[in-house]
Amino acid sequence: MGQTKFLFPDHHRFSARAIETVFMVGLDQIPWPCSVKLNDGVLTIERNTNDSGRLFLSVDIPKYGELLLSTATLPERQAPYDLAIELVRGTLNRLNSQLFLWCEGGLKVSDDLLSKNDGFRDQFAELIFQKDSADRLDRLFHLLDEIVDQIFELCKLFADFVIDLRIEHEGSIQSAIGFILNDRIQQYEANLPNWVNCISLSVNDVVINRASHEFDWDAIKANMSRYVGKTQVLAMGPMVDFSQRRPPNWLRNDETFELQRQTAANFARGFARHLLGKNQLAYVAAGLNGISQQSKSFSHQLQITVDMLEAVDSVRTDISTLVSFDQPWGERIAWSVGGTHAMHIADTLLRHGLHISSFGLEVNLDYWPHGSLARDPLHWVDLIDQWSQFGVPLVVILSAPMFESGYAGLSESVGIDSKGQNGSMDSQTLFKKSGIRRCMTHMQLYNYLESVIRVLISKPIVNGILWRQWRDEPEQRFIACGLVDQNGELKSLGRLMEQIGTVIHKKRVM
Repeated sequence: MGQTKFLFPDHHRFSARAIETVFMVGLDQIPWPCSVKLNDGVLTIERNTNDSGRLFLSVDIPKYGELLLSTATLPERQAPYDLAIELVRGTLNRLNSQLFLWCEGGLKVSDDLLSKNDGFRDQFAELIFQKDSADRLDRLFHLLDEIVDQIFELCKLFADFVIDLRIEHEGSIQSAIGFILNDRIQQYEANLPNWVNCISLSVNDVVINRASHEFDWDAIKANMSRYVGKTQVLAMGPMVDFSQRRPPNWLRNDETFELQRQTAANFARGFARHLLGKNQLAYVAAGLNGISQQSKSFSHQLQITVDMLEAVDSVRTDISTLVSFDQPWGERIAWSVGGTHAMHIADTLLRHGLHISSFGLEVNLDYWPHGSLARDPLHWVDLIDQWSQFGVPLVVILSAPMFESGYAGLSESVGIDSKGQNGSMDSQTLFKKSGIRRCMTHMQLYNYLESVIRVLISKPIVNGILWRQWRDEPEQRFIACGLVDQNGELKSLGRLMEQIGTVIHKKRVM
């Protein structure tokens, strides 16, 4: 049993709920299952390994909101580490390492930026030895704020540089920008915004005749025909989303697993035969992270996905296919019994020799505990670089809550009465019941996503960015994540995606 200890300061930058975000990763960036305890100002993390590791913890950064930051890689020792010192050290190390790599690759940075970095190192060295200074902790957090701000500035500089370079050499950025249309709203969303060049049509509610195991393909084709020719890429799916609370209509949980496999393979074959054509993509499976909301084990998820991919390939070898993974950083493994990192699942699929055109990375920001915590842009750079090792193009699938009609609109969207026993339900309780962490204000979230999407577009391996939901709906899994509200009014995140899509189409940078 390994044990790592940290001095946990009593400071407003660490909220009471920060403890629930703590986990550690190894050199492979895969989280360990951890036991986390806080007693008398000492944070103790226990693992079933004695390896060195990095601690992750959410920290309040006033300009950006609550961000998941990390220490450097630390060996185990008896004495507790100073958590504030190690968070600054880890964040500064990441900044300096990435700055060096990008400068070696040709990125031009100003003397002022380099001078700031030198100043960060000098300030940090001074604060390490000022253990008795009354304002030491406040100065450490002020330094951390400046380092994080420098990370955002550096990533913007890098993204603009690469986007300009790609447009100069390639003529344009060939990224797909669009969203997923759920079954319930496809019937009245035939008019697509002009900035969209890709949509994915969900097929969860396909009608099936249980007696004959026949699917109503004509109904799907009739609906699909309303979108053919209106977008460069028309994706169909996901056929099955393993992260949803219930399976799609055509796949029943009360059937034996062998019958489910047969049904899934039949559906995939019919899907390829009846629906897919030129410039269309088969979105085969989503939510492949090994921890299913549908009570399916990792091996069952994997087997059904393999069966469906093989079925599609048996009918149409020219069809592009996509499978996507929830929580691609794998942080949920740190709090779960069992489970498999998404990269291990991706590796297993590729070793089967299956034809997979793209991997999707599903990042549902600011939802807790079923989503991902916000991280600075360098963590996104690391994520994309890690997944790029497979050599398979990536599609990033995003969502985040934006409820611009206020808390009342939020309570309506989740079907919760905002009145409690003692009057109005407080906002924090409402967020918790809605599965929203609320780690950023609306403006912080907008600015954060603008920075992150800019970085994603700059990475050539990222072939597309899909927003998870077009329109807000009651009873959706991730509340208030639509680009338009329930009245069809474009929200600020919708305007952000519109801006990005317009930029790509016009072949100029933001």
